[in-house]
Amino acid sequence: MGGELVLVRKEQAVAAAVEDPIVVMLDISLELVNDFTDAAAGRRLLSPNVGPAGEAILLLAHDSDAQVLQGHDVQPGWASFPHSRAKLPVTTEILIDTPSQPVRSIRLNQLTLAHPLLQPLPDGEILLVGARCRRLPDGTSERNAQVYSAAGELRRQFVLGDGIKHVQTTAAGDIWVGYFDEGVYGNYGWGNDPDSEPIGATGLVRFDRWGARLWEYTPPAELGPIDDCYALNVSDAATWAYYYSDFPLVCMGDGDTRVWRTEVSGAHAIAVDGTQVLFAGGYGADADRVVLASLGAGRLEDTASCRLLLPSGELVPSGAAKVGRGPVMHVFVGKVWYQANLGALQRPH
Repeated sequence: MGGELVLVRKEQAVAAAVEDPIVVMLDISLELVNDFTDAAAGRRLLSPNVGPAGEAILLLAHDSDAQVLQGHDVQPGWASFPHSRAKLPVTTEILIDTPSQPVRSIRLNQLTLAHPLLQPLPDGEILLVGARCRRLPDGTSERNAQVYSAAGELRRQFVLGDGIKHVQTTAAGDIWVGYFDEGVYGNYGWGNDPDSEPIGATGLVRFDRWGARLWEYTPPAELGPIDDCYALNVSDAATWAYYYSDFPLVCMGDGDTRVWRTEVSGAHAIAVDGTQVLFAGGYGADADRVVLASLGAGRLEDTASCRLLLPSGELVPSGAAKVGRGPVMHVFVGKVWYQANLGALQRPH
């Protein structure tokens, strides 16, 4: 399931007063990995994510239970605040699809984490992390990380903080967490005084599988801090982050930090093979934008716009979930899993 990438050069004349320039569009053909429609059996697929071995990990719930897990408090004319806890426990099923292995299933009967993010851990354990976490007036906080055994038994709980946008684990069990702005600057009881500094104040934190903090991001001298970790890509070789407000691409590995300046803003997923990077997402009309670029000396080179195509040749529908892991961009269209591997990419001449 390597996901061969096929590129086709598209040349389109653009009317102008001078000679028509050539607009180059690269079409990226995705490979079908699996269709979970039958396995889902009428349930909704939530929180699709990908583990360190390239395995898909998915949460399934019936519509009524899914609504409970994705609950918000809405204040008309102002804002919508996601729940940190489900209003009542719900029954869910986790599917883990690992390359070259049978799909395994774990049933959870009393899930209470709202807006959960999922990742595998060693020894068959599964990590669920609630995106929101309240710090209570007495100084305690909700434990928004839960680790389950392969049999669905709750083994331990700990706190990873509020405002979580990304969670990716390593094969060894380290937990990388990227935070959005409320997790960096505070909300839900965090950031009110020096004693309640948000756990995600640095924007990117690495924990061990028991929740102990191992490392926090410190920006290189030429960069500002993380205001919002827009995209995260963790592999055993390196961790890549891309963040607001200047949107640099940062690689952390082997005790070294490398930086590339970008002119790409608002992407929410990245795939990187060490020589090139694929950005997915953007603001407003660019929400489904895809950009491919080579990694030059501290900057991006040979930047090209791309289109993601299904095996049928159709464009990937708007709003499809995208997750970057190493050189692979994983795309979930409804209950169907596709992927494209940058390692197989050869640009047309």
